[in-house]
Amino acid sequence: MTDSPFLAQKRQQQQAHLEQLRERHGDLPIVEIPLFPQEVRGVERLQTIGRLLCPAGAEVGQRADAE
Repeated sequence: MTDSPFLAQKRQQQQAHLEQLRERHGDLPIVEIPLFPQEVRGVERLQTIGRLLCPAGAEVGQRADAE
């Protein structure tokens, strides 16, 4: 946790949004990713997000119907 009132408020707001998502879309998987200290821009950072969203090692850009 942090002593920052700003970050505590942001966390509270995000938790409320996550709760709404869970209520509305509870049948779908919801993946939480950490807040990054910088913007997610560029291929390398997008690949980092991809690894968090698809930790099983799915190929980026691979179509589900491609076999």
